[in-house]
Amino acid sequence: MTKRKNKSYTTEFKQEAVALVTEQGYSVSGYIKDTH
Repeated sequence: MTKRKNKSYTTEFKQEAVALVTEQGYSVSGYIKDTH
């Protein structure tokens, strides 16, 4: 079995994601799908 590697996100990415989720009603999973 392969070991899963945790994804790491930059602080900037996290701040942008939080802003979009809280201010524009995005879902977290939807935002991640759209940006990756």
